Amino acid sequence: MMQATAEQVLEAIKSNNIAALRAVLQSHPGAVNEPLSGGISPLMMARYYQRKEMLDLLLASGAQLDIFSASALGLIERIHTYAHHKPASVNAYSVDGWTPLALAAFFGQRQAVWTLLTHDADVHAVSRSPQQNTALHAAVAGLMNRHGNELPISYLLIARGAPVNARDSGGDTPLHIAAGSGSQALILGLLGAGADISARDSAGRTPLGIALSRDQQGAADLLRQMGAQE
Repeated sequence: MMQATAEQVLEAIKSNNIAALRAVLQSHPGAVNEPLSGGISPLMMARYYQRKEMLDLLLASGAQLDIFSASALGLIERIHTYAHHKPASVNAYSVDGWTPLALAAFFGQRQAVWTLLTHDADVHAVSRSPQQNTALHAAVAGLMNRHGNELPISYLLIARGAPVNARDSGGDTPLHIAAGSGSQALILGLLGAGADISARDSAGRTPLGIALSRDQQGAADLLRQMGAQE
């Protein structure tokens, strides 16, 4: 029965049907914290799908917050509480393989990133997700979602020693991702921090090659000005 209910919750979130989600929660209140596909909570699933109204509904319906959801939502006091009572949670991994720092970075939660760093979050930690990336990768990838805090978060992570030439499972460095997003400011910031302009991903592509393949002409021109070659 709970599996069927969880499937209803998941489908409601995916289809952005808040009426359906409300109906499920009214008939099965416990579904608010019932794990969905892959063990992910309804709250985090709604966050991944960027369902603001659903997030509000789930929280009002008693969704439980852990350090991962608190980081993804930027709930600073809750992060402080976990860090104080369970210090190891700051560098723990979520069921889908992310650290709190990576989640905060990806979702553009600048204050949450700062808070986690003050509690000794590891900027070198590699996710246990298929991407196998770092918090800096996650921050740069957040550009694709236009959360708005990618630049200050990236600079903050770099200032705290984040490895600018770390590679994810596809061989991409943060510079590859920045080039693909077209962010010239971030490209300059990464290069200024020592990013390798000639790094090649697993398919042999340089950041310039990525920029050209994504039709990011401004980024490509900048990379060429900085000495990049395909």
